[in-house]
Amino acid sequence: MRGMSAQVKDIFLIHTKSSQFSRDLVEECSRVLQEAEYSVWAYRDWEWAPDEIAYHPPVTDIRAYACGDPDAFRHERPSDVDRKTLRRILENARVVAVILPEDGRLTSGVAEELRIARQAHSSHQGTLERPTLLCCTTHESAGVCDSVHGMAFADHVSLWNASNADRLGVWSPGQYLACRIARLRLLQVIAGMNASDDMELRIQIGTIENRLSTEIARAKTLCDCLDSIPRDERSALLAQIQAAESLAVFFSCLAHELYGL
Repeated sequence: MRGMSAQVKDIFLIHTKSSQFSRDLVEECSRVLQEAEYSVWAYRDWEWAPDEIAYHPPVTDIRAYACGDPDAFRHERPSDVDRKTLRRILENARVVAVILPEDGRLTSGVAEELRIARQAHSSHQGTLERPTLLCCTTHESAGVCDSVHGMAFADHVSLWNASNADRLGVWSPGQYLACRIARLRLLQVIAGMNASDDMELRIQIGTIENRLSTEIARAKTLCDCLDSIPRDERSALLAQIQAAESLAVFFSCLAHELYGL
């Protein structure tokens, strides 16, 4: 990743690439979000291990090579992690969603990403407000706190459990997660409305109006894409949109009263 250090995107999804469920979940969630014009960081935006190195293999690798294995004489350099770029991405994401493995046990890669995410969040120096952290579990939540110790999560989402399956039948975890992220973004914008004191009031009002209108438009577009999520979750997103619309109307009236805009 070069020339993108200052770029800001809406979402970063930490997940285990070896898990088929997590890969499918992230692929669907990313697709739905991007259709609603949210920007999403992807693992291809940075390099976990930039290169590979040759080495003198033991007998077992020679046998693998004889069988036609093209990787028999190569291995990844596990210590060569592009932590600097990853931290920069995590500092420049508005929402960081951590999707824990189904069994609740962290892989070394996810554990490293969580460590960097925790550091980036606690000493945030990015180009926007501190990212909102979202914890997503695909298993019973017992032991989750131990797995992600020290992470200040704003919300916890249970993407799948037996009670949901019995109560809701077939539904889309990817759409469900996208819906929760949209709600968080609306809350994030509303919570961040206290603009800087040294900014002219007229500019503050305009900035808040623009942020609200952007998030409202994206959340509405997302709602139109959601055809397989729990009804109560869709209703919660619609209620959040209505609350944001009420605030937008208030600031529009305020701008008109003060400046005739």
